[in-house]
Amino acid sequence: MAHGLGHHFLHQGNHCYLHSLWLDKQERYAEMFAAMLLVPPGVIDTRSGWKARMISQLFRVPPELAVVRCRVIGSCTK
Repeated sequence: MAHGLGHHFLHQGNHCYLHSLWLDKQERYAEMFAAMLLVPPGVIDTRSGWKARMISQLFRVPPELAVVRCRVIGSCTK
């Protein structure tokens, strides 16, 4: 649901006719939106050594989404 909201808030209109590279970019943005929505920035401190598995378990999000959130943070590991 959070991924779908990302598409709704970040993209206007129907872009299905566009090049797949554009669609990939939209998917990445929607995933980043979902990750930020479900694991808010103020909750995770970049200095605390978070791991994707810990984020997934603590916030009850899919492991793939936790990995995306880790990429946004830039300092956690799998």
